[in-house]
Amino acid sequence: MRSRWLGTVAVLGLAAACASSTTAVVRPSTTRAPVAASTSTSTSVPGSARPLRVLVVGDSVMFDAAPAIRAAFESTDRATVRVEPYLGMGLTKTDLYDWHTGWPVLMADVRPDLVVLLLGAWDVPGLGPRTTGPRTTGPPPPGWGATYRTLVQQAAAVLTSGGTSLVWVGLPWVAPIVAAPEQVWAVDRTIATVTRGRPRVTYVDGPAVLAGPDGRFAAFLPDAAGRRVRVRKLDGIHLCPAGAARLAIAVLGALPPEWRLMPASGWEDGAWRTDARYSVDAGCTPS
Repeated sequence: MRSRWLGTVAVLGLAAACASSTTAVVRPSTTRAPVAASTSTSTSVPGSARPLRVLVVGDSVMFDAAPAIRAAFESTDRATVRVEPYLGMGLTKTDLYDWHTGWPVLMADVRPDLVVLLLGAWDVPGLGPRTTGPRTTGPPPPGWGATYRTLVQQAAAVLTSGGTSLVWVGLPWVAPIVAAPEQVWAVDRTIATVTRGRPRVTYVDGPAVLAGPDGRFAAFLPDAAGRRVRVRKLDGIHLCPAGAARLAIAVLGALPPEWRLMPASGWEDGAWRTDARYSVDAGCTPS
């Protein structure tokens, strides 16, 4: 897996490009995305004869969240996890990875009971693949909403095919210098609205999970002991271990209780926290 990410390091220019420019911050009318917690009552529970098959997909933010999600699931002794995020992909950005063709292949290969999805950074209006010139602020351009709603519907259909359940994690707020809050809100509001009431789909409010006291972007949050720890990398987009663990806890908490997935005590402090992706250079504190 590591070689795949190294082969796409060009997309990491996103962070540098974002950090080199400024964006006016306009407060959206609502500070956090709505939670659309809709799960189908017909969702099958894997029998004791085999573990839950979990497929983890998404972009580079999910790449950072994946070690924690995998550790949490595997600590239950009731799940196997396949991790397949791709750097630089989005529902609107398919040049590096086309999910229209890639995800159906994964679904057929893994035959997952559950898919966990997190993406959206490359879908944010005014950010996306643009790395030169000023970013736009304000509402998304005309037609963006309808196009993105269609893509969200298509993605949910692919990832719930064959009766699979889907936990869709909303894109956490990014630093205001990277994108204006109302633009991130446009992505999360669309995902939450489209997935609300959809069978076998649960929306996890990613912005709220990693928000500060004001409901907005926070680089640091208190840990279980009340200590101030960094949850986001210096680029204002990606995750440090403490942020990844918070998202993993939210994902497990969104699952039906009858699945009986109880993470083992201490999984949050496992070896996954020392993965090279959580580097000091990125701002993450050594574990």
